[in-house]
Amino acid sequence: MGNQEDLFNRLEETRYNLSMQIADNIQEMIESKQLKLSTKLPSERKLANRFGVNRVTLSKAMLLLEQRGLIKIRAGDGAYVVNVSSSVITDSIERYYKYGKGSDEELMVLREILEPEIAALAAANARENEINKLKSQIKIVDEAFIAKDTERYILEDEIFHENLAEATHNELIEAIIVGLRSVMLPFKKVLIDKILIDREHAVHIKVVKAVSEKDPEAARGAMKDDIKAVRLAADF
Repeated sequence: MGNQEDLFNRLEETRYNLSMQIADNIQEMIESKQLKLSTKLPSERKLANRFGVNRVTLSKAMLLLEQRGLIKIRAGDGAYVVNVSSSVITDSIERYYKYGKGSDEELMVLREILEPEIAALAAANARENEINKLKSQIKIVDEAFIAKDTERYILEDEIFHENLAEATHNELIEAIIVGLRSVMLPFKKVLIDKILIDREHAVHIKVVKAVSEKDPEAARGAMKDDIKAVRLAADF
């Protein structure tokens, strides 16, 4: 058992190192202006073939780039080079949580404060294309939930929250939520094994319904209910 665990750890470390190298290579292309602001990156399949790695390794590299604030991954569209100014917020949040005094309880409380108001603001400001994006994203989240694909569900759920933040048309809010992804993913991986939450709350069905109906109060209440359901299910 010990040898198998050691082998698994080595494989994971190798995969992470490869992802880091790919992310560094793409970052150099951005810094040297080979990839300019607003440029759409090739698909993950093409990039994976180019670097000679599998899609999982490439996906992790893309997440690293997004965490650095260099690209923005848009569900169903692709990844784009973005203005790096928001990366200051992203990096600060990640460093504080990993090396400072941030706790899981504090992280949960922060989301309880932020998410309902983000939902309400999105309901007030979302454009039709953004509402359609949210509807498409919850279908993807739902598919992962039904398939019990934990890794995919966690990632797609975070993307949903980022799409919701984008619909607020407040760049600072969006930067904060993107910045939280790097700490929310491992946090959710710990929680997911402890919870058995119903599909409606897991997929944020009522939240999207309220946003599509331009009802901020209903959106706020639906998000509060979703977060409360997670807390109760996880006994957190």
